[in-house]
Amino acid sequence: MTEEERILRGQDLFKKVHGDAVRPARAGSGIYSDMALRNIYNDVWGREVMSIRDRRLAVIGALAAMSLLNSLEKHIRSALNLEELTWEEIDELAIALSPYIGAPRTGDFVELILRLKAEK
Repeated sequence: MTEEERILRGQDLFKKVHGDAVRPARAGSGIYSDMALRNIYNDVWGREVMSIRDRRLAVIGALAAMSLLNSLEKHIRSALNLEELTWEEIDELAIALSPYIGAPRTGDFVELILRLKAEK
């Protein structure tokens, strides 16, 4: 697969991963966008061993553990918009992660969940 094909496939995968919940990354819009499309979306999200939903659960856990709330919000919005996760499952994820990521990070995660629920 050529570099251009990897970037274009990454662009298709970006849409599958985020739907309309996140501003789309476009091929050729800059070196960072092309790198993200090629490496993150084509090479990581494009692997077939795990479903996008399963991969997203792992990513949400990692982002919550690092309190990376902007990225976490994008993945929660994407999961909800694509109907991969329900609010009940997101709440359960916060509960399951709590003993592993600690109270302060869980608190940040829960505050984000509550803010997003208030928007619906």
